[in-house]
Amino acid sequence: MSNDAPSPDEKQSLSLMESSSMDVTQTRSGSHTDHPSFLVDPLLCEPEKVVEAYGFWGRYQWWTAIQCCSVMFIYAANMHIVPFINDPSRVDCLWQNETNSVLYNDMPGCVYRKNRQTPKVEFVCGETTGTTILEYKDHQPITSKMHEFGLHCASNFAREGGQTAFSMGAMLVVPLFSYFADHSGRKYTFLIAVFGSIVANFCCVIAPTYWYFITLRFIVGALSDSYYTIGANFVCELFTEEQRSFAGLLGTVFWSLGILFLGVLTQFETNWRLLYLWMTLPSLICFGMIFTLPESPHWAIQHHNRERIRNYISSANKCNRKRLDMVSCLRENPNEKHEKVNIVKALLKMVKSLQMWKIMIIASLMSFMMNFTYFAISLEAVDLSEDRFTAYMWNGVADLPGSALAIPLLHFFGRKWVAIVSGLLCGVFLVIAPFFEWYENGWLKVALILTSKFCNNITQTLIPVWFPEMLPTSIRVIGFSIINFPQCIGQVLAPFFRHLKYDWAPTKYVAVGSGCIACSLLTMLLNDTKGQYMPGDVRDVAPTQNSITSRSASNDRSRSNSVSDN
Repeated sequence: MSNDAPSPDEKQSLSLMESSSMDVTQTRSGSHTDHPSFLVDPLLCEPEKVVEAYGFWGRYQWWTAIQCCSVMFIYAANMHIVPFINDPSRVDCLWQNETNSVLYNDMPGCVYRKNRQTPKVEFVCGETTGTTILEYKDHQPITSKMHEFGLHCASNFAREGGQTAFSMGAMLVVPLFSYFADHSGRKYTFLIAVFGSIVANFCCVIAPTYWYFITLRFIVGALSDSYYTIGANFVCELFTEEQRSFAGLLGTVFWSLGILFLGVLTQFETNWRLLYLWMTLPSLICFGMIFTLPESPHWAIQHHNRERIRNYISSANKCNRKRLDMVSCLRENPNEKHEKVNIVKALLKMVKSLQMWKIMIIASLMSFMMNFTYFAISLEAVDLSEDRFTAYMWNGVADLPGSALAIPLLHFFGRKWVAIVSGLLCGVFLVIAPFFEWYENGWLKVALILTSKFCNNITQTLIPVWFPEMLPTSIRVIGFSIINFPQCIGQVLAPFFRHLKYDWAPTKYVAVGSGCIACSLLTMLLNDTKGQYMPGDVRDVAPTQNSITSRSASNDRSRSNSVSDN
């Protein structure tokens, strides 16, 4: 026998490559397409290596990730619009049958005023039966916002109904969309959620009654949190490990732009329906993503979908003007059999895995506290100062420095310790803030609360990166939706934070700040994911620590082999 005869393993590898070869196709006109000839089966490749092969500045990777992050613009505006619709700062309860005087409405909170032309405007709360609610600006009545629904003469729960319904929808529907994202692919599930939320937002504009509006806000919240959850994982799978440090900043830039855009709109539009309409119109550009967004290479390879991974590689080659070296992207053992993902079996593996439970419980607690704190501060920002608009705009701008600082922190210090330190500082600043309300008319308190939010934003920037990196591709979106469930509870509770009143004023700040400190300490039990490949299946998830003093366990999928930049 010749010494050059291939071994059985080599024969199997060659047969895999030959069986997957794809000739250059032709169009109906006879011209060649841009699709390359695949001499190596893309399903034998490591998805991380495929993405990394295009380099840190791969144009296609940045372009696709930016598209996913851009939906945060819509998400932020949706999250913050309700406090402006329910603005209680300029409202009076007036008897409809009175001309020059206002009689006491005999309901709690309504104000007795003899002359309704007086420049002083007071907040009222009570039943609106037999009354008209007007808003004053420069001593003249102007068109009301949500006052046609009588929200200001209602309980705190009713006034915050639009925000509460938004978060309740997220809690109940996100797991369903997450299942389809893991089962049927990231792209189309993500786009269905985005398009559905846009349609529901336009329907909110023409809601005939308050309860129609609440129902539509439930749908908007369900779909918005679905595309946020899918998008956070989608970006991690479209980016390389080094690029993921920028994912949080990209999302926060669009988030802050959404907040600032809404703030500017409120200065030019007083009718709540038109305000909602102008807020929704920019989202129409998202319909173009159906032509420009690819499928996740991680999902396509895990689910043995050759067509989608071929389309991804072809589009990436064309955009980056670079031909992918498929051989350098092969798994360490290309002949190792990788079964197609079965979602039901993957979920059962997750339920049986103590490591997965440990990760998700700690991550859920951290996500709950940080999200509750963020939205509680954000929604209260309009009341932190007498100049409500300025406080709100500063609140939006405060998101950017934290996210920008997160980039070098994540690069040099990894994920874990940045989360711990930023979470601790967030809690400490929040605890001490109310004790300085007396200084400079409360501006020191505002500064400390915004500093707390600055630290919180660093943590919020790395959560959508760190937690998906710990979860396996087979159930990554479902796992992240489980982590997001307590986060949604935080969003439900956050709007009521500004309505809490205690005999000892600092109580609510001290309680929330202490919770942030406790949850940050718990994350010491989790592993850092810097420099690690994202696990493909539950069995690939690295063991977590047994105590906060033990050293981190090494990931069995560590990047021992570097990928050359071809």
